[in-house]
Amino acid sequence: MIRSTRILFALSVLALALCFKPAHAQFGDAGEILRSGVNDAELLLGEYMRPAAEGFSTGLNTGWFTTAGTHSLLGFSLTFRANVSAMPSNLKTFQFADLALENTRPVDGSTSASTIIGPKNGTTMGIFGTNPITNAEQELARFDIPEGINFSYIPTAMAQLNVGIIKNTDISFRYMPPVSYSQIGLEAGMYGVGFKHDIKQWIPVIKYVPIDVSLAAGFTSFTATSEANVQPGSGAINTYPQNHWDDQEISLNATGTNVNLLVGKSIPLVSAYVGVGYETSSTTLKAEGNYPVEGINAMGMREIESFTDPINLSFDGSNSVRGLAGVRLKFFLLTVSADVVVADVTVGSLGLGISFR
Repeated sequence: MIRSTRILFALSVLALALCFKPAHAQFGDAGEILRSGVNDAELLLGEYMRPAAEGFSTGLNTGWFTTAGTHSLLGFSLTFRANVSAMPSNLKTFQFADLALENTRPVDGSTSASTIIGPKNGTTMGIFGTNPITNAEQELARFDIPEGINFSYIPTAMAQLNVGIIKNTDISFRYMPPVSYSQIGLEAGMYGVGFKHDIKQWIPVIKYVPIDVSLAAGFTSFTATSEANVQPGSGAINTYPQNHWDDQEISLNATGTNVNLLVGKSIPLVSAYVGVGYETSSTTLKAEGNYPVEGINAMGMREIESFTDPINLSFDGSNSVRGLAGVRLKFFLLTVSADVVVADVTVGSLGLGISFR
């Protein structure tokens, strides 16, 4: 049993790393967008990262249960889950015309750019300013909006422990201590808590009907931090020491909360359930540290300015009311499960675990 627990925990750590490795270059390189200044950077970075922000937060609301029933007193289950959020195709790109950009525009005349899940086509942007001496516009610097990963599915993964307590109630825990993936410059962690309660026992009309009816809820928080390395461009006046640009990072914190009504049936080897629920999710995206931005000084010369902690964006998930369905197969202590959440963003989930009582 202890060995199985260790294996499931190791799987969750590995999966969390694999979830981020394909997108890590884009996640960190997105710091280049900060060269455009606070206003334009918020607009561009917000659009580029929006699918990842929404995908992670909706994924956190999935996989809380494998049946509508609850454990016996001190019964338990430990499950490793891998979730995939299917992002709408309209989130693969964004249009520059929809953004009130002040100093930035594509140098090749492009009208759109890829988001993090979009095509593998980067976009080169120019930063422009007005020379106070000549009163003419001039290009100050260029940066690249990173290409997308060309993959419309945002994965999440976690290990979850469920324990049966009194009155046909389960309490659930999700936890992943902050793990540093030094090879890709990433640190990520997760925690969550939830419950499932058999409400059939309190309803006389259905108390003895051979089905399971339960109320379940859960909350999960996920945090990821990636190193950034945005350095001043050459050819501009720079009065800052080199170490002024150290300790740059981009952080993402996603949370998800859900409440669900479940109805299910268990027979030997197989359990199935359907349900309806309501969920909310949100994500914050921050850029912390000092970042260089090129401007024009009063003498008409290019000069580096420093902006500290320039970005603090918030995203709300689009999912609210949702439908749920799932099935679980049990072979002695081993369980294999599959679930789906149907809403604006559909999420599929597969689980492998152990269950006792």
